[in-house]
Amino acid sequence: MTKVSPFFTFSGQCAQAMELYEKALKAKVTFKSTYLQASKKGFEISDKSQKDWIYHAQMKVGRQTLMLCDGNDDKTGTGTQLRKSEVCLCAEFDTPEEVNAAFEIMKEGGTIIEPMSSASYSKCFVFVEDKFGVHWWLMTAE
Repeated sequence: MTKVSPFFTFSGQCAQAMELYEKALKAKVTFKSTYLQASKKGFEISDKSQKDWIYHAQMKVGRQTLMLCDGNDDKTGTGTQLRKSEVCLCAEFDTPEEVNAAFEIMKEGGTIIEPMSSASYSKCFVFVEDKFGVHWWLMTAE
């Protein structure tokens, strides 16, 4: 079953945004990994001052899941490239094959922003802008 959630990207302010959402929306953090924690699983930090930035986080607001991260200027294919703060959609699939099938359809007329890769939070993910200009993370749920 595919699940679609909003995905928020920040430029070093993700932790503060999460605190705001906890207070204002009664959101609950269900997962949080910093750049430093992710570096212990192979992610390379290009700027040591970013060690406390959020690599990947999930929050629950009622029954809705929010995904969040901080972007940086490292082009390592980890899904954390520097972008202005933005909101896009994240479609979670059960298998890498489902991710690939959706990606093959979404990339037609679109733009690949982040190529197919893996991370500590997903066996398979890709970031694509569809032909209508909507940004999508397509990933396995992990």
